[in-house]
Amino acid sequence: MPHSRHFLLLALFVAISFTSARGSDPQTVAGDMLLKAFESQGYVGLELQRLKSGYLSTTVGIGEYQLHMMIEASQAATSLDRIRTQGIGLLWEADGDPARAAVRAADSCLIASMRLTPSTSIRVRACPEDLSDINKHLGEFGDPHLDGVIGGDLLRSRAAIIDFSRLRLYIQPTGAVPSLAKGDVVRNRLALKGYDCIDLARDHQGFLTRAVKVDSIDLTLRLYTGSPSTWLDVIGTKAKGIRWKSDVDPAVQRGEEYDSCRIESLKINSFATSSIHAWPYYWSGDTTSAKKPGQASFDGMLGNDLLVAHGALIDVARQRLFLRPLAED
Repeated sequence: MPHSRHFLLLALFVAISFTSARGSDPQTVAGDMLLKAFESQGYVGLELQRLKSGYLSTTVGIGEYQLHMMIEASQAATSLDRIRTQGIGLLWEADGDPARAAVRAADSCLIASMRLTPSTSIRVRACPEDLSDINKHLGEFGDPHLDGVIGGDLLRSRAAIIDFSRLRLYIQPTGAVPSLAKGDVVRNRLALKGYDCIDLARDHQGFLTRAVKVDSIDLTLRLYTGSPSTWLDVIGTKAKGIRWKSDVDPAVQRGEEYDSCRIESLKINSFATSSIHAWPYYWSGDTTSAKKPGQASFDGMLGNDLLVAHGALIDVARQRLFLRPLAED
């Protein structure tokens, strides 16, 4: 959702200080036994980079070119910045696919071979996305600019697992989801390390979501790996009883007032954590009503601050999230 991503950049400077304080040093999970568990299931690993701004990214190859890509499990379609990739010789064409048209203009390009690892290449169709705004802000952090976004379509097609602690993206070269006939090897290995397995849902816009309790209040949050920080809808959550306070954003320094919220307790089944700083989101019109009959609304987004701090792993194909409690929780 590029329009909301641009909105989130407005408070990125302030949010990043809390993100860094809560989980700047990756927690090591499992060790060699977990890696062997992935390998026994046929996964291959792709190195990820955590940018200073909090995003996860990786490098892929198209022909002789190396492209810097953000990892975004909740974005429906993989995308490329047309201006930054114009020298590659990609052919952009009319595309009537409604899944991609819902995210971008209805045109796309077919990439016959995108190299994820030296031995793993895939065929993928990408949509256009203007990344100039986000690249401007990344540059102010000293981060390298992005050429595109690896979206949920590619991640699902390769049964990907995103490992926030080891900074690895595990993929299936053939795209086959490993059978559980002989047991859930990865889940069992993580359980030995104290991880909770949390089932996720996917809403009508393609986002992974989860019902949670925030300070004993029932909310539905989207899992947004493209955000460095956790966000809550101010208007909608105030109506449900979440307490907010007004403050002045020192990064803007123009006197505007912004709300902020300190979450004292967040619970998902048996998993619990505390003391999370939530940032304001003013899309109440999008969150207070379902877009289709029977579809749940959402109240905010779980960002990389919480995912990093709890050594998260996201199993995209099976729609589940693994989190480990902090020692102080």
